Amino acid sequence: MSPRSKVILLEKSQVAPPPNTLFELSHDLTFSDMMFIGCIPNQRLIFYNNHVQKDYFIETIIPNLKKSLSHALMYFPSLAGNCIIPTDSNKPEIRYVEGNSVSFVVAESNFLDFDDIVSDEAQLCSGFYPYLPRLSTGGGGKFPILAVKVTLFPETGFCIGVECQHVAADGCAFYAFMKKWAMLSKFGECESSNGYELLPIYDRVVVRDHTKELDDLFLNNSRNTLGKKGIEVIKTPGPKPDQVRSTFVIPMDDVQRLKNYAPKQRLSQKPMSTFTVVCAYIWTCMVKANNVTNGKPDAEETEHFCCPFDFRGRVEPPIPSNYFGNCIVHCATFAKNGELSGEEGFLVAVERIREAVEKRCQGVFKGLERMIDKYGDINLDRMLWFAGSERLDYYKMDFGWGKPIKFEMISTDSNGAIYLNGCRDGSQVPEIGITLPREKMKVFSEIFRGGLNTL
Repeated sequence: MSPRSKVILLEKSQVAPPPNTLFELSHDLTFSDMMFIGCIPNQRLIFYNNHVQKDYFIETIIPNLKKSLSHALMYFPSLAGNCIIPTDSNKPEIRYVEGNSVSFVVAESNFLDFDDIVSDEAQLCSGFYPYLPRLSTGGGGKFPILAVKVTLFPETGFCIGVECQHVAADGCAFYAFMKKWAMLSKFGECESSNGYELLPIYDRVVVRDHTKELDDLFLNNSRNTLGKKGIEVIKTPGPKPDQVRSTFVIPMDDVQRLKNYAPKQRLSQKPMSTFTVVCAYIWTCMVKANNVTNGKPDAEETEHFCCPFDFRGRVEPPIPSNYFGNCIVHCATFAKNGELSGEEGFLVAVERIREAVEKRCQGVFKGLERMIDKYGDINLDRMLWFAGSERLDYYKMDFGWGKPIKFEMISTDSNGAIYLNGCRDGSQVPEIGITLPREKMKVFSEIFRGGLNTL
């Protein structure tokens, strides 16, 4: 995709929840929310292949999206609010008051090759940024949480771009909001509410009962991170000039071969999860690609792995599945470079990842009080982050004009995370979104495909 792709602004407005939704809603932040203070927002693009005319787009699609967004915000009003980061001793909070709203931008792209945009092949990251909304960076310690941009590709399709502050919602919570918005857009208020549906819960007590000491620790850390500058320090950097993004899929047959291979060797006969074998395979491929492009390091160099762990159903009493906020802790492990790049690297990775997940299941909050100091000592160049889940399948987001043809998590350009999403063909394997410098992407792709061919 050409980095010179441009968009023409057609409309800029604000979308608020319906009148009399709530006068005010406020809640302070748990430790899991505060982990993301100072982090870049999550940026998602959802592409739809729909041969709509501009008149229909402006007169039908946009009004419907705005109306349904307003109704969705009635159920999720905190997304129309602001995050308040005080410079005094008061705690940060999410606050919605009547009159708060979401920025909604409508644009038209001059880019003609829509098939190029929705391809899985390597494309310049910079080409996607014209389709992203932009949250303001705030001022006076207050900043908005959600922004939306809808871009028309004349006679070929359109794109819904959303940017949301991670401090307000983890992937599971935000997915629930997007699903509600899509249902309201497709079916309307009455039809979308016919089935049994859990409304979001905002009460932080259900989390704080488990985490009071961690809340105090992360509150102090967030104050140290932001100091007296408030939220104005948070900016969303653009991609590097040679940065490209590609989408990879490990076919189900190959996933099964990977699952069968591990127990056949030295590992236990416990069932292998798709998540474990996919992450293990990507981790070893990435270590090998780094060794080729960066020069092979000492075999004793430590490589780190980290993925999110949703603790909603992992504590007693359980946190309701419809809790809206962050219920994430980090699940981390490590191995030596020589172990991961050797012949048994995949087996080592599987073993370490599975052990880390099992330990986190047994002690959800164990060791988190040391996490801040621990990460300060890690070489982040040797850390591979994973995010997302195939359970949060954005290819199911049908707003009334068909299912998406492509989903992209753009914020991984900045943090380097590997993003897992459902697969567009409906199979039970994750789609893997990766951002790398162009030359490293070529090397990674060769290693990735070569390894699967030898299974």
